[in-house]
Amino acid sequence: MEEDIEYLENRIRLFFKFLENNNITRIFPYRNESLKEVDGIIKSKNIRKITNFNKLLNNLIIGNNGFTTEQKFSLLNFLSFELNKEETLIFDKKNLYDKVKTKGIIKSRIKINEMIEILNSDILELTESDKIELKNIISKSMFIRL
Repeated sequence: MEEDIEYLENRIRLFFKFLENNNITRIFPYRNESLKEVDGIIKSKNIRKITNFNKLLNNLIIGNNGFTTEQKFSLLNFLSFELNKEETLIFDKKNLYDKVKTKGIIKSRIKINEMIEILNSDILELTESDKIELKNIISKSMFIRL
């Protein structure tokens, strides 16, 4: 468990290092303030906050949030190399998509948001029919939540 948290902490630090090294200012434009907040999260050793911040990073990588497709793949390669561990984000998101497609419904509001990121992703390479089906599942799920 502690090893997993250390991995997530390092992943957060490396994410910001990648932003700095590549002069990407569209994401976390107030970098100094963001880094102070991130350092506070890491120092707190609050597992929930560290995990949630990594989920935010995942959605930044998967969604359409200021990275080019090339930068997304570069970031994933950078994280894999620096952490000496294969980055499974794309595989994990495709598995999540497959599970949702099989169930045909999304019960969690957080999962609905995650599926919207997957729907809008350019690196997961969903087909048009996959996107239409996912859009329908998201709509149905949101309607049920009302």
